[in-house]
Parts: sequence; C-alpha cells; structure tokens
Amino acid sequence: SNQQPPAINAVNASATSIDEGQSVTLTVDATDPNGHLLKYDFDCDGDGTFEATGLTTNTVACAFPESRNNPYRPR
Repeated sequence: SNQQPPAINAVNASATSIDEGQSVTLTVDATDPNGHLLKYDFDCDGDGTFEATGLTTNTVACAFPESRNNPYRPR
C-alpha cells in the first residue's frame, strides 16, 4: 500500500521563554496524507520522555518547575 507518515507542519507556543513556575500552551499543525485521525505526544521538558501521550487534541499545556528556552518536542 501507499501509506505515508503524518507530517508536523508547525509547532506554535504561547511563549518561547518560560519563567519558573509558568506554563506554555503548545499547538501542533499536523496532517495525515492518508486521512487517518492523528494522536499527539508531547515531550514538554526535552528530556526524551513524552509526558503527554495519545492526545486526540493538537494542543497541550506544559508546566515548568524551572526556567526554560524552547525545550518541547511533539511527535
């Protein structure tokens, strides 16, 4: 079959620099060329572990116990 993988087109954040104790809202623009429903995983702190997994919505709020600069990664 001609199954194509989903593509992440963009990741938008409500802030790019986060102070201690603050949160940021991440929104992913993704498409599936096969028309399948997408599920989203987010690594909020950049440590390789995805804290939010299997989400059916493309938005997540990540809280940070310490200051960070762009640590997040969706898949």
